[in-house]
Amino acid sequence: MGSPLRAGTQFWLLLVGSLLAWQRTVGADDIPPDPAPRWWQGNLHTHSFWSDGDDFPEMIAEWYRTHGYHFLALSDHNVLAEGLRWLSLAEVEKRAGPQAMH
Repeated sequence: MGSPLRAGTQFWLLLVGSLLAWQRTVGADDIPPDPAPRWWQGNLHTHSFWSDGDDFPEMIAEWYRTHGYHFLALSDHNVLAEGLRWLSLAEVEKRAGPQAMH
């Protein structure tokens, strides 16, 4: 027999419960007294070809990785990455040059 909770609700309850349990295991001794400030570069809002962006998710992630970003969140609109999506050879060459096909 299935659970009376929706799968999404189960996920969030499990996540919050895990975080609370983990938080109890972290003591004040585990944290350095004055950690040095650190800058994290990232993007929390970008769209891919699956929404209204202009490239595939893996190409977007690679661009951010090679440009020194520490994190990235794809925020495509309410769509599912279903079916096939291909770029024409002309579009690939326009974006990356003829060497992209060799």
